[in-house]
Amino acid sequence: MTESKWDAPGVVAQIEGYWEDSGSDAIRREVAEWMGPLGANFLDLGCGTARMSQFIQQARYHGVDGSAEMLAIAKRRVPEEYLRLGDASAVPFPDGYFDAALCMEVFRHLGDYRAALAELARVVIPVPFVGDVLQESW
Repeated sequence: MTESKWDAPGVVAQIEGYWEDSGSDAIRREVAEWMGPLGANFLDLGCGTARMSQFIQQARYHGVDGSAEMLAIAKRRVPEEYLRLGDASAVPFPDGYFDAALCMEVFRHLGDYRAALAELARVVIPVPFVGDVLQESW
């Protein structure tokens, strides 16, 4: 894995300061409430500094990010064993490990978002498609 552009000197501190002042935690809180019950294991792919972790209380929060500097700050919020340095196109977890996942503000930074979507589909327990559920209920 190549070094992340986010690991350049001063970048993470600047971003963390921006997030602190931007009111983005209100958005994270709303997203967490919207998601509802999450099961036992939750993945935050592209977790950055794990700011979302404070809003995920009903599941074991796991974060994956491509920046060692971001994860250094994330360790202040989440136990280290639940954080992994990794690439969104090769998530370091087995198939079906997670009950739910979130990838917030990440796709625009990826060269190929389809690989990340495929990985999310692989590591999250499959659920019936809404159309299938509706069809079965008729």
